[in-house]
Amino acid sequence: MAQANQLFKVIKDYAGLDGDLQFIPVTKGEIVLVIKKEIEYYTIEKNSQIGKVPQEQMSVNTTVSSWHNLLFETPAYEDFDIMKKLSGGAMGKTFLVRLIWGFTERSELFMITDYCELGDLKKVIKDLQSLPKEERLNHVWALFAQIIKAVDFMHSLDIIHRDIKPANIFIMEDGTARLGDFGLAEDISKDGFATVAGTLNYQAAEVWTLGKMNFSSDVFSVGVIIYELITGQYPFAASSNNEIIKKIQKGEFQPLPFWVPIELKDIITAMTKSNALQLKLSWKLNKSRGILRYLKINKI
Repeated sequence: MAQANQLFKVIKDYAGLDGDLQFIPVTKGEIVLVIKKEIEYYTIEKNSQIGKVPQEQMSVNTTVSSWHNLLFETPAYEDFDIMKKLSGGAMGKTFLVRLIWGFTERSELFMITDYCELGDLKKVIKDLQSLPKEERLNHVWALFAQIIKAVDFMHSLDIIHRDIKPANIFIMEDGTARLGDFGLAEDISKDGFATVAGTLNYQAAEVWTLGKMNFSSDVFSVGVIIYELITGQYPFAASSNNEIIKKIQKGEFQPLPFWVPIELKDIITAMTKSNALQLKLSWKLNKSRGILRYLKINKI
């Protein structure tokens, strides 16, 4: 017998009932929270919505890690608001870690998100280096497109992530990427910029010259990650943090290998140079043949 407030995995798609709002659709593979159990139906909470689903559509989620892998403890309440704003997540094909449930207990706020079975992008960077060049590039284009979609969606809501790095990009069972860990995300709709936060190695030149972060700060971080996916190396490696910062400010990094397509080289250079593009990421979706090819093939 299932208990209330228990995570379940959806095992069959369910479209809901036309005209009856008490029944809500679910998709195979989703993790949802059961808050009430009846003979034929479970009442679930998903993306801040509550509704009924036939009990045969679901089974108890036995992956204990779902509760602690990507469980955000005691975030600020504004962080929860941002997560709710981004709650379309992977369901909207935006490649974001999806908020499943948020709750408060003893004045602390907890968030439970998607369980990402294959860890984070750090392992992928390492594994890609053993692949033949053409196969590696195909994987890079796919991951690039997925990360771009995630960041572009955030930027469309005037939210910047502020800490995009391999450890904050998670890999699902099917190998697709999900951008997560929104603890430092900031809504910049009012001022157009945010205070400095994040990880030094992935902070853009304007962080050090202006002391501010904006859309281009995320653009820079993605560019660094794509360089790492291709080469397995950090582009601005140096003997000290001060030297790293100097290289970032000058846009000095080791040239990409000769076999990397010119288009990809040009995009990475534009994303990682000093005073990186101030534009949101949508322009790349419109211009990059490699990214457009992936999006078209996968009907995204």
